[in-house]
Amino acid sequence: LCFLLGSIFYFRLSFLDLVWMKYVRDHVPESLADEDDDKIWSQWAAEHNAADMLEVRDDYYEQYELFLKLGVTAFAVMGFSEVYRECSRANLILLMAGLAGMVGAHCSTDQIAAYWSCVSVHLFLMSCYKLDSKLFKAGCILECMLSYFLLAGYTGLWIAFADMIASLLWLYCALQEVSAVCEFSLKSFGKDGSSTHGEIFIEMMYSLINVSTFKMKRA
Repeated sequence: LCFLLGSIFYFRLSFLDLVWMKYVRDHVPESLADEDDDKIWSQWAAEHNAADMLEVRDDYYEQYELFLKLGVTAFAVMGFSEVYRECSRANLILLMAGLAGMVGAHCSTDQIAAYWSCVSVHLFLMSCYKLDSKLFKAGCILECMLSYFLLAGYTGLWIAFADMIASLLWLYCALQEVSAVCEFSLKSFGKDGSSTHGEIFIEMMYSLINVSTFKMKRA
């Protein structure tokens, strides 16, 4: 369940980035787009009577911060639940990936946040070495490649679009996992007709908590 929620939040983040980058390309001067100082943006908006641009920017940052914190929290909780279930090397790396993401989400500057994001996605890639899903691995590899461009200061629609593709791969993988867990739980508890609906629901919720490693191979 945490895997699914985190993937949904990150997909929403990538969509926000894509919309914002398109807005910046169409309405914001290139010299201003590279500035990260609120005072410079406010001064430019006052000089050019562009208060609506500041409203769009503030709305973007508010939504981005919200969904980023929700996403990293979901993945951190997933890491804790996996370590509690089985204290393996892959699960410990998964937990560190979630915690690195949380640190990055609370950084004061975009550059420091980019460093922690880079660490987080590389740890996610290391944690999935036993995972059957090629989609999740592909998403992690793409995110790792994008993290290098972000560290180098590159921005643009193509980066936002590539990030959305990576997030979509994660989301599709999460939906597959949830579907598989639900099917497994229903077959296990419903085939003999002796289990109540409450028991089936409890088992499904327990399985969904650990959905991220449902298809993990034994080392």
